[in-house]
Amino acid sequence: MNLDRMAFQHAEECFNNIDPQEDLEKAARRAVSVLLEQGLYATLLYLHTKEKTGPKIAGELIGFSKELFTTTQATDAAKKQLRYLTETITHDNDRILMVRKIWEDTLNYVIYYNKL
Repeated sequence: MNLDRMAFQHAEECFNNIDPQEDLEKAARRAVSVLLEQGLYATLLYLHTKEKTGPKIAGELIGFSKELFTTTQATDAAKKQLRYLTETITHDNDRILMVRKIWEDTLNYVIYYNKL
């Protein structure tokens, strides 16, 4: 499983499905900051406060996480995404570190992809 390739694919999905790209880049930059400073849960909370782009980015990140750990499809409901995060990922330190890294990579790829 090539996590880097998957991160880029999800970043590309964000880029293709969210308009305008200027809002996307701002939300992704801020989300990376929140992720690095506060962690996974705070990142989802932050993204769901952004009306236009945040929930779509959060859906992509959760969808990516679910691809890695379950076979169910991602949901757009904020409460279900947060519950999934706490029930499936945050109970295992290795998973937390892995998901944090792939989210960081994905958000950075969104920012870089936007520059093309």
